[in-house]
Amino acid sequence: MNNRLLQLFLLAGVTVFAQTPVQTCTITNSRATPIAGTFCGGTTFSSTCSAGAIYNCQAGPIFSLNNCTLAKTCATGCTYNADGKGSSACFSGSAPLVVSPLNTAGGNDLLLTSNLAAAHSGAIINLRVDRQDLVPGQFCAVPALPNNQNSVNFALSSAVVSASSQVKLYTDTAYNDAAGNSVELVSRPQVVTLTPGGISPPPPPISTFVLDPTSIAAGGIGFARVSLAQKAPASGVQIQLTSSNPSVASIIANGQPFVSGSCTDGSVAEAIQAAASVPQTTVVNIGASSGAPGQTALDQPLTVTNGCVPISCSGGPSCGPTPDGCGGTINCGCSNSNQTCGGGGVANQCGTAVVSVSSLTLNPGTVTGGGTSTGTVTLNPPAPMGGAVVTLSSNNRLATVPASMTIPSGGNVGTFTVSTTAVQSGTVAATISATLNTTATAVLNVNAASQCVPTTCAAQGKTCGSILDGCGGTLTCGGPCTASVTVTLVATGKGGKVTSSPAGLNVSSGNSGSASFTSGTSITLTTDDGHGAIWSGLCSSNGLATQSCTFSASGSGTVTSNQQ
Repeated sequence: MNNRLLQLFLLAGVTVFAQTPVQTCTITNSRATPIAGTFCGGTTFSSTCSAGAIYNCQAGPIFSLNNCTLAKTCATGCTYNADGKGSSACFSGSAPLVVSPLNTAGGNDLLLTSNLAAAHSGAIINLRVDRQDLVPGQFCAVPALPNNQNSVNFALSSAVVSASSQVKLYTDTAYNDAAGNSVELVSRPQVVTLTPGGISPPPPPISTFVLDPTSIAAGGIGFARVSLAQKAPASGVQIQLTSSNPSVASIIANGQPFVSGSCTDGSVAEAIQAAASVPQTTVVNIGASSGAPGQTALDQPLTVTNGCVPISCSGGPSCGPTPDGCGGTINCGCSNSNQTCGGGGVANQCGTAVVSVSSLTLNPGTVTGGGTSTGTVTLNPPAPMGGAVVTLSSNNRLATVPASMTIPSGGNVGTFTVSTTAVQSGTVAATISATLNTTATAVLNVNAASQCVPTTCAAQGKTCGSILDGCGGTLTCGGPCTASVTVTLVATGKGGKVTSSPAGLNVSSGNSGSASFTSGTSITLTTDDGHGAIWSGLCSSNGLATQSCTFSASGSGTVTSNQQ
């Protein structure tokens, strides 16, 4: 089976370092399904099985555990061959890993030999150490094994201990055999006992010190690369950098190289910061020291070219107009979306905006007692989520306001009503206040009502009914008024005249006249010459000639007499 399709799921804890092989372990494919076969423990896909031991594994349901059982404990180690069959077997040649000494005081070096007798190419030695705090360097200190070379030696530093401590190590050497198959050779774990009483060796001297690049511009960053003449003690070596001109090129405190235990090459990080403003090109000497006894710091020249890099806005807490460091000015804002420059009430400092009353107006500003005025409150900035409650008050009981008003979320204007009561005389001033973090005020003038002189019935020519007196009252001008009608008489025909009863009409033939009568009055019209007349209009004789004609005057109109 191709080992690229296999994946370890660390479900039962790491047991690969166990000196006495575990009896069961778990090996699955990439889908967490247990697989069947014979496997060498400690390979890239069988890391829950003890290194250097053979296990027989059974297929099983997904996510099931302990599908593998110990089949054989190998003397020196085992191999796994990805030849299409996935065969594994104990290894009978020279021990794949030899460690010396196995018992030593902490602080002393450990010498390791990795052996690979088989013809090979592309061999990679994967060292595994369970206590890297005591024996570091499983990555940086392990050399490559050249093609067809049978062994390679290397050393690891050990840490000083206060009590006896065990460290377990094994190797998983991956290579391609002569047939091109991928093979993994796993050693049995080697147990090293570190005892108290040892001494940590001094830091070794620096062998090489390089600046990268050797020239940087104003505001630029430089890197430092350091190698030691020999491996670092287990605790590692902190390289100390110095600058001959920190005002032009300063050392970044957390960027200085560090060489880990058992390693010779230091970490590479941003180590040197050029000043933002450099008036002229300057050469600065950068020194590096490992603290090795008797070694003076190694110096390298760094060229910092002239120029100026304007500073960038920090986003707070400072804000507003800021010198850019190059003779100009930049206007900086606040990175926090909930803050504004000066929003907390401090100029040029970012702060959360405080919603407050910015103004209060009254319309109208003067009213007659009993009238009302509208108050308008303006906020700055607008009301936040949930709205803003503004407290209202008046210093005069003649002008009253609600206790508070709420301006909804996102709004900045709200209105309320000021109610007043009557004033006996003159003008009374009432101060209206609106408060939310700040207070705004406005003055409302309340006037007394002006004096009023009522009119009279005579002045209005009224003798009956009721009229308004012009000052909010009512005048009675006699009894109820009765409605009247107008009767017009047109006299035609032969001579004589026509009169009315009740009196009012007296019209000679050939003329006309009008008189007013109370509506509903019964009126009789009579000719005076004893001759009859034909009546028409309000009073009708139906074409017959009669000396008189009587009718009820229910409405205005005309009567015509044609005297015979």
